[in-house]
Amino acid sequence: MRTRGGGLKAIKKSGNISEAKYSQMRPSGNKSPAPKFYGLPKIHKEGKPLRNIVASCGSFSYPTAKELARILGPLVGKHGQSVLNTKDFVDRIFTRSLEEGEEQVSFDVTNLFGKIKVGRALSVERARLKADSTLKDMTVDQIMDLLKFCLTNTYFTFHGKFYVQKFGAAMGSPVSPIVANLFMEDFESAAISTAPTPPKCWDRYVDNTYTIIKKDKTTELHEHINSQERSIKFTKEPPAPDGSVPFLDTKCIPQPDGSIRTVVYRKPTHTDLYVQWDSNHPLSAKLSVISSLFHQASVVCRTEQELSEEQEHLTTVLQYNGYPQWAIRKGRDRSVRKLTNSQDNNANSANSSQTSVKNKSFVVMDYIKGLSERIREILKNKGVQVYFKSANTLRNILVSPKQMQVVSRSQGGLGFTSFTVEV
Repeated sequence: MRTRGGGLKAIKKSGNISEAKYSQMRPSGNKSPAPKFYGLPKIHKEGKPLRNIVASCGSFSYPTAKELARILGPLVGKHGQSVLNTKDFVDRIFTRSLEEGEEQVSFDVTNLFGKIKVGRALSVERARLKADSTLKDMTVDQIMDLLKFCLTNTYFTFHGKFYVQKFGAAMGSPVSPIVANLFMEDFESAAISTAPTPPKCWDRYVDNTYTIIKKDKTTELHEHINSQERSIKFTKEPPAPDGSVPFLDTKCIPQPDGSIRTVVYRKPTHTDLYVQWDSNHPLSAKLSVISSLFHQASVVCRTEQELSEEQEHLTTVLQYNGYPQWAIRKGRDRSVRKLTNSQDNNANSANSSQTSVKNKSFVVMDYIKGLSERIREILKNKGVQVYFKSANTLRNILVSPKQMQVVSRSQGGLGFTSFTVEV
């Protein structure tokens, strides 16, 4: 892979990456498939618009983009506006309250990945890298050379033809979320600091924000942030009649005393359907469904009553999906252990690093019910970790971009030709 700075071969020749790292980052010649374009319907939104995806997994730039994501990832979240996860957000909420005349509002960026100005994004990345004292291996110029290559070589295939995305970062590339986050950190820092009336708080997770602001200043803030960059526009989601606002998987409900209560949020299109107990999935995957749901409840619901109500709801739903009581209890116990272990992040980090050194051997195999579990036990005793995958799924059989037929096409505002398709 060649760039203006000579590409990976030049970096390897400089001695800044090893032969092994070079082999890991380089594309696999003519074996690398071209990125493919497809759309996922947003069924919870009016008109069911498509979320545009350029799937780059296995493509020529994917290995390099993945390594760049590893390098740039630690630079994200260095200021207070970025939310790490649901727990981080809920922890923040419990330190806040609504004063008289204030309300909760959510602002969402429209098509963030497709609207990022690559030139400005690259400037932000360079400034962050120069300020990073922990950077090692490659130089800032070498990293930026590779990053520009990944962000500007955004061709893809659709319906057997090649296209180029003219604007923004391709959704599906490992480095795109990192670039989007760093871009938004720079954007919001400037926007909030120059706002006529800055919000009381501004929390953001990628393209979704949670804000507390005076009710009569909401429109003013909305107009201000939409005037900062021609390509970046926000939509506004006002609070519900009860004053509540959803953010991530949390619903924030204001209380009469000004405090904010949090419960698990489910979109109106949520069906309470999960992996069925009698489906052909490993037992570990089914137990993970249970533990993940109960862990989410423990993180979001901070009072005994709310947690009890959520756990009762989950038990009923899981039974509806065929899960037996013993499995529900086991998955619930696993979630308790997970929550307890997460209390000491430093110890977790040390343990995980030691584990990664010891368990280097692993194998990925197709899952065959009954047989795969026995093979896993045998290999586990030999120090080999086993991961299962599904060779054939209903999604692969029923949904394929190759089955799409173009009904009409038109030049849209996303930077590439848009299509109306039938499956």
